[in-house]
Amino acid sequence: MKKACESGSREKVLFNCALLVHNGCMQRVAFALFVFSASLFSAEWKPLFNGRDLDGWTNVNCAPSTWSVRDSIIVSTGIPTGVLRTLREYENFIVELEWKHIQPGGNAGFFVHSGALPVRGQPFTKAIEVQIIDRDHPEGIATRHGDVFSIQGATFVPDRPHPRGWMRCLPSEHRVRPVGEWNHYRVECRDGRVTLAVNGKEVSGGSKCNPAKGFLCLESEGSECHFRNLRIQELTPSREPALETPDLDFVSLYTGVDLTGWKTTGAGVWEAKDWILACKGGDVSLRTEKEYGDFAFIVDWRLKQPGASAISIGRGAGTQIPISSANTGWNRSRITLHGNHLSVVQNEKPLTTKAISQSGGKSAIELKPASIEFANLYIRDLSIAPFPAVLVAGSGTGSNNVPANEARLQGPFGADFDSAGNMYIVEMTGYRVLKVDTNGTLTVFAGTGEKGFSGDGAAASTAQFDGIHNLAVAPNGDIYLADTWNSRIRKIDARTTTVSTFGGTGKRGFGGDNGPAAKADFGNVYCGSLDPKAENMYVADLDNRRIRKIALKTGTVTTVAGNGQKGVPKNGAMAIESPLVDPRAVIANDAGEIFILERSGNCLRMVERGGTIRTVLGSGEKGNSGDGGDAIKATLNGPKHLCFDRDGCVLIADTENHVIRRFDPRSGRIERIAGSGKRGRGGIGGPAVELELNQPHGVYVDPLGVLYISDSTNDRVLRVQL
Repeated sequence: MKKACESGSREKVLFNCALLVHNGCMQRVAFALFVFSASLFSAEWKPLFNGRDLDGWTNVNCAPSTWSVRDSIIVSTGIPTGVLRTLREYENFIVELEWKHIQPGGNAGFFVHSGALPVRGQPFTKAIEVQIIDRDHPEGIATRHGDVFSIQGATFVPDRPHPRGWMRCLPSEHRVRPVGEWNHYRVECRDGRVTLAVNGKEVSGGSKCNPAKGFLCLESEGSECHFRNLRIQELTPSREPALETPDLDFVSLYTGVDLTGWKTTGAGVWEAKDWILACKGGDVSLRTEKEYGDFAFIVDWRLKQPGASAISIGRGAGTQIPISSANTGWNRSRITLHGNHLSVVQNEKPLTTKAISQSGGKSAIELKPASIEFANLYIRDLSIAPFPAVLVAGSGTGSNNVPANEARLQGPFGADFDSAGNMYIVEMTGYRVLKVDTNGTLTVFAGTGEKGFSGDGAAASTAQFDGIHNLAVAPNGDIYLADTWNSRIRKIDARTTTVSTFGGTGKRGFGGDNGPAAKADFGNVYCGSLDPKAENMYVADLDNRRIRKIALKTGTVTTVAGNGQKGVPKNGAMAIESPLVDPRAVIANDAGEIFILERSGNCLRMVERGGTIRTVLGSGEKGNSGDGGDAIKATLNGPKHLCFDRDGCVLIADTENHVIRRFDPRSGRIERIAGSGKRGRGGIGGPAVELELNQPHGVYVDPLGVLYISDSTNDRVLRVQL
């Protein structure tokens, strides 16, 4: 075949200590220079494969027999289609590996910047693929000589335009050897750029990789392929581990070749079809052989014709989860069972969260029969090990349209989610509202970055804010901002993305009760939260030492706690007639109870449904004590924010203690759930209670029970599975 060389290209010598392959024999080139180079750089290279076993790798979605080690070679049978993945992520690096196909027409690959699990309805991860294949496309749109391309939602810009405009770089010349002979790949990834050298010469690559960090994978796809001499040289360390937990520790329940791990009472109903587990109809369910206690379960499914099926988790009433669709596309369900709480997220959108009748014990997972196909069945046993703390956003240098964990944040104080799963972050000192979409990309949603007051009636991107402390996202997507130093509640309309003032005139003072909130005077507004039905907003009007309520439907504002005087309220007194010290944050539950967090009062007060107030947490003294005991005797230190978890407990950002604490209103006890108490930045990837925080100002729990922490002075947002 004629070699197609890029015009003007010159051969780039990539390594002087290369091991060249010719007719199956290894030959050392430039031996003296090799000895020098090895002595100089040997400490920088680390093996990715120890030659004995697959330590450091995990089988993501293949059979146990798919990947094996033989004579210091990683052997892939190619069956089923799937990947073998490294246990850790890499960002800037050089990888060298050798490979050969055993059969003509073989197909495999090497992935960089990969996600932890396959994407919905596919056996492959989101990644940049370096092709390992033994066939050319007859139309010249793909080759066997080292194509580099993005897959499953990843993006990059190829060095040379593809004839059909694909995000695929075809090699500048053909250097891959035939079936049965070893080939050498050198893959270099640096700051979002990837290049491939085939047998000693750079031939393909691209830039602007998104993602630009992730796992490494070997691909199994249809035929036997061998790999050896895998090693890596990390060019620069990653800024901070951004482990994509909880997906990291999921274990596949399906081998892709048979029904190992499952049981059924009828033959011929369920069939292993490569990466798809198919039901051919009938009335026989498929159950896991193993039973599980608390767990998180991921499953992709598609109905071969519009209809319905179900997944049962065997815990009494309410634990059969219907799955239905009006179309035949792939869907992904995430089912989490923790205690007596069951939550279901479908296609990244919360579907249901409810209490079930039976908690404790163990049960199997059962797939109900229908004209349906399943794929990517994964489970994580939540009783085995705690989830580590994970970096979600911050600690980078990017400003807009970048991976969130590579972005620079400026004083993040609060976070919330819309119904589609997008996260919004407010910056107190950055004067912006940031959006992190479901792919993890951060963009500037509102604010110019300059402090001030402007933009009402105009696009959110043109607005100015001053010291946003908190936000709340309504079910319809409208966003409410505590625009603190402007003494206003601002609103961003979900449909038009225009900004308006929802509450406050901008004049710092007190007035306007029983009238329109937009004509009322507030002090500095530190917190605004919605009740569970999103009918009312509760506002912490700290300067006025009051909690005020705004009815969303009418816009009318009233006071529900505080008489404007500074003091400790008497237990059992009417809240509206009682003094408060300094109400910093407020939330309300579906029982009509209002919880008020006081900053220098170092207490949590509760307004009961009848309107009386009492202290439920905190002695009033500043300190850090009481964990595991009676909450009323505990001490806090400048707490700034609070939220509910899915059990109805109150989580508190105990800011100056650099910890997150949980108060159970039923038992009256308090415990530390995140933060070691040491001010710092360490602990990412480890247990939440060993995490170092620096003045956390915000906490939020999503429907899955995942806690998000605004680690404010560290300029980052973290995630912890409770």
